[in-house]
Amino acid sequence: MLQFQGKAAALLLASAAAVGSLAMASPASAAPSGQGSVAQDASAADRARCQRAVIRTSQGVLTYTECKTKSRGVWYTKVDGRVDDTRPGNGRCVYATVRIGAYKLVEKDCGTGYNNFHTGWKRGSDAKVTLG
Repeated sequence: MLQFQGKAAALLLASAAAVGSLAMASPASAAPSGQGSVAQDASAADRARCQRAVIRTSQGVLTYTECKTKSRGVWYTKVDGRVDDTRPGNGRCVYATVRIGAYKLVEKDCGTGYNNFHTGWKRGSDAKVTLG
């Protein structure tokens, strides 16, 4: 009877270890759509290609940096920038719009200085940035 209890205990420990390793592996292998996988893949963020750009209109200035990287076969893009209303006394706001895939960010400045924005890594190979 003691020998059976030893085998049962060993079997129970082995199955518990297998279930525990599956439970631990599951969240790490399932990357959230659009964001988390670049943050987890530090080398992908290090390989990112970035370029700066400036958009000027009669109403304002948009200065931004767009970075792109490929992680596990999927392209990700992020945009960090600043929108500034150059005519603060006219009572109108200036709007910056960033689109990356299905993601959209609208940031405005109404003459109170400038507003910084950061999209974070989003799934998409290109960002469409406009100032209006």
